[in-house]
Amino acid sequence: MSVYLDRYAWKDVLFKDPPRNDLAISVVIPCYNELRITKSLESLWGCNFSGYSVEVIVIVNEPHTSTEAVRIQSQKTLKELAQWSASYNKTRLRLLFAHSVLPDRHAGVGLARKIGMDEAARRFESINNTKGVICGFDADCTCAENYLTEVYKTFYHSHDGPVGTSIYFEHPLDNLDDDVSIHIAEYELHLRYYIHALRFANYPYSYQTVGSSMAVNTERYKAIGGMNIRKAGEDFHFLHRLMNGQKFVNLNTTTVFPSSRLSDRVPFGTGKAMIKHRGSNLEIMTYHNDIFNELKYFLSSIDELYQVDPKKTKEWISCFHEAVKDSLLEMDLEAHHARCLKNSRNHETWKKHMMSVLNGLFILKFVHYASDQFFPKLPVTQAAQILAIQCGSTGLEANVFELLEHYRNQDRHNSTTTSG
Repeated sequence: MSVYLDRYAWKDVLFKDPPRNDLAISVVIPCYNELRITKSLESLWGCNFSGYSVEVIVIVNEPHTSTEAVRIQSQKTLKELAQWSASYNKTRLRLLFAHSVLPDRHAGVGLARKIGMDEAARRFESINNTKGVICGFDADCTCAENYLTEVYKTFYHSHDGPVGTSIYFEHPLDNLDDDVSIHIAEYELHLRYYIHALRFANYPYSYQTVGSSMAVNTERYKAIGGMNIRKAGEDFHFLHRLMNGQKFVNLNTTTVFPSSRLSDRVPFGTGKAMIKHRGSNLEIMTYHNDIFNELKYFLSSIDELYQVDPKKTKEWISCFHEAVKDSLLEMDLEAHHARCLKNSRNHETWKKHMMSVLNGLFILKFVHYASDQFFPKLPVTQAAQILAIQCGSTGLEANVFELLEHYRNQDRHNSTTTSG
């Protein structure tokens, strides 16, 4: 057994029945107080695939001190899953489910994902499948019919498959009240705008980090210490740790459809944003374009730092905008630069180490700081329109649906791959 599974994984082995030897994909679904899990299962069971096996692992979870209503819903969900398993399990598509009552201190989506993903990794290891794929999904998501097929192609049709992928997603906008539809579109536009703004700045790790639309290689999953137990943002932290210095790709030939509903399950995200803006005529705000202009200038200059004496690092960063300079001083770039030089034989290795310092968390902290102190937020349609013009697209109105379709179309045709 690997060191990770032996020492750091969730200790309880959930399922005694062994997997098939041709198990290739495991779809892990955390399920908390969910009323319609079967809709997600119907979507997965409607997928086309052949020649390998798939397991869907559902972790029905609740805090130790959950309400009576939540406990009752968990039992209803478990009954539904048992009925589904008895009626719909196929030879090569199998539903597995478990009930986990979580300690209050750590109860949340991060721990629920970890429990399921650890079990998936354990089952892949039992059949010596080092290329096994663990997919993140949610209990209120659906997917396109080619979801499993395209995931399989991405990871198995190459001798050097990626360590992970960000899967293209779209929030459903049909059959919604007008104000909900507008705010869902604004929120998704905000998500896409942020990633496109990072690409505009030439930041290498510019990927969506959505837990319901990700897939990872089981060996790499274990190598980085598995999923974290954060109650929110677990996907962001996990995926940036996963992609750091490794081959990571966009998968845009299939689609995951996250729910567009109101939800207070996590402190932030789609559901929380919808609650915040419900009944409001105020447009969702996003980060100012000038933040990414300054970031682009800094990243275009980073290679120069390789030739700079670490003791002169502070002098070197003095030419950048105050937001950049303050952020670099706060994270002690001087010490990181000295360490990267010491551990590098050449510029290429130094650059790899340096970009691991300038990771997604640092970039997000910088963006928040710059937004709070120097560049006030803009309406998302205004910022997205400006960015589109900066990237060469003209004639777009400041209309949320037109802009969202523009950015969706860009993402459908994006073949970005990070190789380290």
